[in-house]
Amino acid sequence: MQVHLAASFDEAVRIKGEHPDVVPIAGGTDLLVNWPDAHALHERQWLDLSALAELASIRFEEEAVVLGALVTYWDVIQDERFRALPLLPAAAVTVGSVQIQTRGTWAGNIANASPAADGVPALMAYDAEVTLASTTGRRVVPLADFYHGYKQMEARPNELIESIRVPLRTHDFEDFIKVGSRAAQAITKVGVAIAHSAAGWPRAVGGAARAAGGAAGAAGCGA
Repeated sequence: MQVHLAASFDEAVRIKGEHPDVVPIAGGTDLLVNWPDAHALHERQWLDLSALAELASIRFEEEAVVLGALVTYWDVIQDERFRALPLLPAAAVTVGSVQIQTRGTWAGNIANASPAADGVPALMAYDAEVTLASTTGRRVVPLADFYHGYKQMEARPNELIESIRVPLRTHDFEDFIKVGSRAAQAITKVGVAIAHSAAGWPRAVGGAARAAGGAAGAAGCGA
């Protein structure tokens, strides 16, 4: 295997542009689970982002909170400011064990593109947006439009996730429900997140199949 180490996010973007097949890695929680048996992974090129402190910031702005690509579930669980966005810590505490929560990232949960993702439905219910960066610039994609089907994403081969923007709104109803095989450390069978504000009733379902088209993914959102 070959691992690329970047000293900055700009360098990481350059490496991704030069090697479109390189796979970015941060927390590595899914990779390590699959590593012993998925021998094809051993031949891949990897781009290690874990040392890029610039991606680990949480920035509360007047109208939104911006999560850098290395922000972990644990960062959100421990930050009392997220009482303003309770679906996020509610989803974060359902992710594996504390060891997984301290390494797994929200951006990694998005990029893994699993229908059973815990964090993605909560982000979608808040109308989150993903900022993608490449050597040609940056673009913002609504998370609800990010998935085209199972493991199919809007991100181009030369792009990296830089951050996630979550609007700050006043909600009069919010709920996150996860159904798994047991109460803790379980993969989602069905997950639902919903929030109501003046913007409407954004909602997302994970672990379900589409009613039409045959693609496995979240009903109505593809993740």
